[in-house]
Amino acid sequence: MESRSDIAEEMQKHFEISEKEAVDRINDFWSRKDLTDDTSLIYHETPEFWAYEMYSANRSWWKVSKEEIIPRSYKTT
Repeated sequence: MESRSDIAEEMQKHFEISEKEAVDRINDFWSRKDLTDDTSLIYHETPEFWAYEMYSANRSWWKVSKEEIIPRSYKTT
């Protein structure tokens, strides 16, 4: 799996958000996932994929333009 900092950088670059917001989104997203399965999809995607997946509330974010992406709600720390 790519590092959280790589994902945070991609999220900041693509969505113009702060580092804190990116880290909060990452922590909130991963808090609901089982990270113990080595064969899981999470270990086979790029930081850019995870940036979009963690930021977007759209189910099929890859089918819409960046401007149409709806930000996912998340818990701040």
